Amino acid sequence: IGPTANAGADSTTTGALATLDGSKSTDPDGTIKSYVWTQVSGPKATFVGNKQAKTAVSLTSDGTYVFQITVTDNDDLTTKETINFSVK
Repeated sequence: IGPTANAGADSTTTGALATLDGSKSTDPDGTIKSYVWTQVSGPKATFVGNKQAKTAVSLTSDGTYVFQITVTDNDDLTTKETINFSVK
């Protein structure tokens, strides 16, 4: 059984810094071995760090940003989920 990725709920912000939280990702028959956040689309964003469950990302301008978390478990099975951030 593979892991379940949980990138959190879509959000709207007026700030330039957002927190991405994948810590609610689970693996029913083992443990989560790694987390990797990537940007799928939107204006350029800068990650503070992208290889942990929780990270911060700098949002450079107004628009909709789409981020994806890839979760790998101790059996090397992976799953992905996306989250949208709208900046106004």
